Amino acid sequence: MKIIQNVTVGPSLGQDSIKKGLFASGVGVALVIVFMTIYYRLSGLVANFGMVLNVVYLLGALAALGAILTLPGIAAIVLLIVTDKHRPY
Repeated sequence: MKIIQNVTVGPSLGQDSIKKGLFASGVGVALVIVFMTIYYRLSGLVANFGMVLNVVYLLGALAALGAILTLPGIAAIVLLIVTDKHRPY
């Protein structure tokens, strides 16, 4: 047996994925806010304020509990934001 290549994956690879996930999440949230504001005007602004407040409370609770935010966790928060806009009230 001859070893052709030896690759070591370090912890920085995971950190890079988290940074990219946060950036993609930020772009997605910004697009949702812009769409809601343009399409629904004042009601969209009120809904956006509620959405931002919801995320602030969620991140505050995660920080208080000492939880670690992973890539699936970031995706869950984005899905919470996107699906919250389509919920019939």
